[in-house]
Amino acid sequence: MSPCRVALIALVLAAIPACALDRRGIGAAVDPRMDGGQPGPIDAGPPEPGDAGSDAGVDAEVDGGVDGGVDAGVDAGTDAGTDAGPPPLRPCDLLYAGNGRVMCAERPSECEFNVQLGGSTCTAVCAAVGGACVETYPDGDADHPCDRIGAAEGCDVAAGDLLCVCTRVP
Repeated sequence: MSPCRVALIALVLAAIPACALDRRGIGAAVDPRMDGGQPGPIDAGPPEPGDAGSDAGVDAEVDGGVDGGVDAGVDAGTDAGTDAGPPPLRPCDLLYAGNGRVMCAERPSECEFNVQLGGSTCTAVCAAVGGACVETYPDGDADHPCDRIGAAEGCDVAAGDLLCVCTRVP
């Protein structure tokens, strides 16, 4: 039986006065062997004189609206599925490849690549896909475009080509 039906039955029973459960006149239908050999009504209260106490009758006590531990409430929340944390970060080659860029390194939270800036900055290149510039480095020659040949420079340096380090994004 569903929890909703159990709760509904408990609520209905709680609303019925105890006297409504007195089933006098039904006693003839009760098997005399079930009430200590005494024919009579279904038990609706204290034992009758001569009742051996072994009756299988209905107890008139109602649970007072308690649903016997079954949760009759309705969950008003919406389950959005399993919490798997933040969405995965896209691979660097999908974020920053193309337009003459050479991918140099992919780290858990950032991408490093060589880029021909053409007067732009690494800040602008990273922002074009929703990322942020972490740092820039002067790069090596055409045979070694991923070699860092100097100290980190600011992200807003407008040079011909640099190594840009940008954040990865979902």
